[in-house]
Amino acid sequence: MIYDASVKAGVDLKQVQIDIKGNNISVTLPKAEIQDITIDPGSLEFYDEKFALFNFQDREDTVEALQYAKEDITEHVENTDLLKTAEERAKTVITGLINSMWKEEKEQPEISFKTSGVSKTEEAPAEH
Repeated sequence: MIYDASVKAGVDLKQVQIDIKGNNISVTLPKAEIQDITIDPGSLEFYDEKFALFNFQDREDTVEALQYAKEDITEHVENTDLLKTAEERAKTVITGLINSMWKEEKEQPEISFKTSGVSKTEEAPAEH
């Protein structure tokens, strides 16, 4: 089966924790997650329709095919850099926001990030 899909991933900013100690800011992010999967039902195709598991004249089979496609995408996203890219973009946005609110332009804060549930050895400093 082949299909066109769109996947959105990101970090839930409501779960971000920030700890400020002087000029040092520690930001704890939740892990990036898939936020939305959209599959174009009109794009569903089979390589050989006579061996297809689904009858697209039957509405229930179409719904089942779309669910199978979502499960397939969810499995394959973990083999891509999509979630890592979402976490890096969240760090960039948060760093920009913090730097824009910092009053002392000469002394930008030292920002460090960690992901909740990840050991401290996996912390990565933010770029300024």
